[in-house]
Amino acid sequence: MRKLSLFAWTVIAVQIFFVYFMFQIGSSLGDCDEYVTDDGLAGVARERACEVIDEAMTLLFLYGLGALWIFANIILGIVALSRRKKRANDSLS
Repeated sequence: MRKLSLFAWTVIAVQIFFVYFMFQIGSSLGDCDEYVTDDGLAGVARERACEVIDEAMTLLFLYGLGALWIFANIILGIVALSRRKKRANDSLS
């Protein structure tokens, strides 16, 4: 079995980091019951507003982290291409 380089381990660590935080953000939906104490119609409206805001913020964080993940993979790809050893038959023409 071929030994992995430090760069390969860095790529693996970056992927694990992003997967871990995607799951953490996805499972971090809060409980609005602790913020809403009124049981009337106003309490129901406040609870629903709290749930909508919580879900919207979770989606915003997920999309933001997803965009950072894409940018990190693009940068890692550029670094991988620049680290690649040149061969005689790698010419563009």
